[in-house]
Amino acid sequence: MGKVGPESFRPPATTSCPPAWVLLDPDGHVADRDNATRAETLTSKGQPIAVSFFAAEPPAVSHFCVHCLSMNVFDFYRQPCIIYSADNLALIELSLKHDTKFFGVHREYFLYRAAGRRGRPPSLERLPGLRRHLKTLANIAIVPCGGNDSEHFVLAVLGLTSMCGQYNLHVFRSQNMRWTVKVVVMGKQAAMDPTKVIVLGGGEPRLLPANAANHVSKHHSNQFRDLVCVNGVIKLVEIENCWRRTDREVVVRDVSKVDVLYDHDLALGEDVDTEKVTYGWDRPFVREFSKVEVLYDEEHSTQGDTYDCYGWRLLTWTRTVSYDFWQRGSLVHLHDLVFQDPRHSALLPELVEKDARKSIQTCQPTMSGDGHDVVYLNSKVEQKNTNAWIVAVDTRKKIVLRLAPFWDESSVYRTSPSYIGSALSKYLNTV
Repeated sequence: MGKVGPESFRPPATTSCPPAWVLLDPDGHVADRDNATRAETLTSKGQPIAVSFFAAEPPAVSHFCVHCLSMNVFDFYRQPCIIYSADNLALIELSLKHDTKFFGVHREYFLYRAAGRRGRPPSLERLPGLRRHLKTLANIAIVPCGGNDSEHFVLAVLGLTSMCGQYNLHVFRSQNMRWTVKVVVMGKQAAMDPTKVIVLGGGEPRLLPANAANHVSKHHSNQFRDLVCVNGVIKLVEIENCWRRTDREVVVRDVSKVDVLYDHDLALGEDVDTEKVTYGWDRPFVREFSKVEVLYDEEHSTQGDTYDCYGWRLLTWTRTVSYDFWQRGSLVHLHDLVFQDPRHSALLPELVEKDARKSIQTCQPTMSGDGHDVVYLNSKVEQKNTNAWIVAVDTRKKIVLRLAPFWDESSVYRTSPSYIGSALSKYLNTV
């Protein structure tokens, strides 16, 4: 999340008819823009503050605005930020500059609740007791209780401790307005950085090889994995850059070759067999891309080793909460993609031309939350380019559905997401 700049004065225009699910930019704009989603409250200093949301049809990105009459954009240390959103709720952080000569940041937290079905207007509530529970923040989540029209919610904060794999779980229940804290041990998951948690018998499928090699040291899982649960069906998607070692034999563990993963095998770590394969310039790569093995191994950082990147691939998995297994869905390679709209070649010719496709840097797969087999990808021609594109891909048909431009001044491999999937739009009334 970058510091506030002049762009905060100009939030993009959006549609007045909100879709059921959106891609939401977690970084807000400081601007006075009004619609029926507007909700107001007071800061800790008694200053009136308002929040409004502006929904757009994916793959276009939706936005939100924050306005305070007694403050301007230069009073904000950073852009307002949504740190979590679930159903009709959004938890918003404001980072304000201290009004003294000393440097420092004053953070305040607000809960935005969209309008209810019984005529309840949207609301904005300050959460004064939250800040002290975020000093050792590892992750945070909030969920409504008793249905989306209920006023009550549960907020959970996962706090770091000095013990590896051990956390303090802070839980706030609005119904009794009390915080509780207990110690939790996560074991093998301690090295992970969960952004979505669903309790399952055996956990998630093993990472694809290149991601497994890079995960702890370089990239956060939200850059190559996403998970959604719609109507009791859990869907997981993973994207992996495909590399070809050019010099010697390697050992790989490729989960994409398995059709079904059972929980008991995942728990024991016996879900995938190892396989030795040899790749080099004297053995050219001629297999079909849809049947490609990963040409990458855990020794990728050894000095002197050389690789050739030839694109990326997507792998999807599905299951229900009650089942004890994951079932493999679609396997899509970059070179499998089909473009049916001739306008795409003018918008992003590097993605349409097969010889130039491997130059596209792609990450952050976001699974559609409306039940369709659509994945949204953040793509750039160059990593430092601020002009990114969000590409909507039908993983079942291997078709590029739509493209949308997106201003992204960060690296394509940033640790925080450029946008988040959100069902908040389903509850918004922008008329």
